[in-house]
Amino acid sequence: MRPEGGFAHERGMILSVRVGEAWEKWRFSRDGAEAEPAQPPKNSLFGLTSFLLGILPWRDLKPWARWTLVLLLTAIALYGLTVSGPKQALGLVMGFLGAGVGMRFTLMPRWHALEHKVGHLLARLGDGPIPGREEVLKELRELPSLHPGCGVLFGSSVIALAALLTVFLPLTVALLLGVVLAEAAWRFGLDRIFLPIQHLFLAPPTEEMMERVAEELPGLLKRAEKG
Repeated sequence: MRPEGGFAHERGMILSVRVGEAWEKWRFSRDGAEAEPAQPPKNSLFGLTSFLLGILPWRDLKPWARWTLVLLLTAIALYGLTVSGPKQALGLVMGFLGAGVGMRFTLMPRWHALEHKVGHLLARLGDGPIPGREEVLKELRELPSLHPGCGVLFGSSVIALAALLTVFLPLTVALLLGVVLAEAAWRFGLDRIFLPIQHLFLAPPTEEMMERVAEELPGLLKRAEKG
């Protein structure tokens, strides 16, 4: 069993886990946990994109919210074709950092940190003995919140590269090129220079959150072990 990625949102977190030859999404929230089949991620730019889209909590969004998000992103992309320059580069960086600050007023950074802790724990456990509730809780309290596989590192690389490119190119084009170049940097581990930026998108998980995960995780592990 091996964790391959995750995503946190306001109401919980999702982990993509390899169980034998199959893949599953493990969803955690204050209401409990559940597992469902998932498609394996692919090691390519389009595979990475489809993987990220696959773990986003689309089912938690109402139809009007999905369409609003699609229309908003389309409008931003079209507007981005018409602007470039230092001001747009600065705005891109400040917007990214501002998003991190804004998230701190929600529960998302707490779930995000807990997602990292669970990822560390699953990687450490591997195919070893399944821990009990108290052992899981102890580990979650002690494990670090920073994670070298966090998408914030990839996002930081995209923003940094796009900010440099948008001085000379339209914003949307700069972002697309930033994604391509950031994946190259990601493959060589160069995105880890942005590791400290994760602190902006993380907050200590509450004891209630950790207790809920500690109650549910052993059951998921036993289920996975039985196949």
